[in-house]
Amino acid sequence: MTAVRGLILLYTDGRSLAASDEDVAKAMQSFEGGQYNLAWVIFVVGLALLVFSAQRLVLGRRARRSLQPATVGVALGGAAFVALAVGSGWDLPVRNPVIFLIVFALAVWSVLRFTTVGRRLYAVGGNPEAARLSGINVTKYRLLSFVFCSATAGFAGILFASRLRSINPAGLQGAELTVIAAAILGGTSLTGGFGSVVKTLAGALLLFSLSNGFNILNLGANWQGLIEGTVVVTAAAIYTIGSKKSHSRTSG
Repeated sequence: MTAVRGLILLYTDGRSLAASDEDVAKAMQSFEGGQYNLAWVIFVVGLALLVFSAQRLVLGRRARRSLQPATVGVALGGAAFVALAVGSGWDLPVRNPVIFLIVFALAVWSVLRFTTVGRRLYAVGGNPEAARLSGINVTKYRLLSFVFCSATAGFAGILFASRLRSINPAGLQGAELTVIAAAILGGTSLTGGFGSVVKTLAGALLLFSLSNGFNILNLGANWQGLIEGTVVVTAAAIYTIGSKKSHSRTSG
């Protein structure tokens, strides 16, 4: 990473690059700044969640099962979506980056949840040797993971450049720690084998909510680095202690 950054600095001579063509600048602005009114979409999704939770509740009563927390969460989410759509006066513009995020999260969640590729990725992350003995090409799945991660980072860089209509060679430097902290806040295991797209999104929202709160309180951007570093170190300590306890119970 450091070598590639050095090559970029040499290529650009350390200067920012801006879109000189007016048509290109407009296209970049439209790509990042475009928005759509998704009030009806959110309303329909909310109704679907309410219907789904009602069906789960009816089936649970017929089977004499207790009320599941997941059913309550789905119902509350559906009610929140419906209230958001109605409360906005059916005018809820959503910018392109949010739409990209939703589509990307749904696609990754679906792959990890319902496909063989997702199960193999979790297996490789949890225990590479056991995955290899099960016939999984560990090297291939590791390479695919890194390539996919790099591709998403590149897309984020395109969005960042489109917002400013220019790009600095040192732009977004240090963002990798923010990403790691957000994933850890979402419960992603540092040792591999466990992670959730939805929880990672929640961790990212929590992290950036804290950062925005500090900015509103005028505490400065330095607090963001302090929070991220503290989160990473604390989570690493928790996972280390937890893994040691789990290993000791297994050995016993």
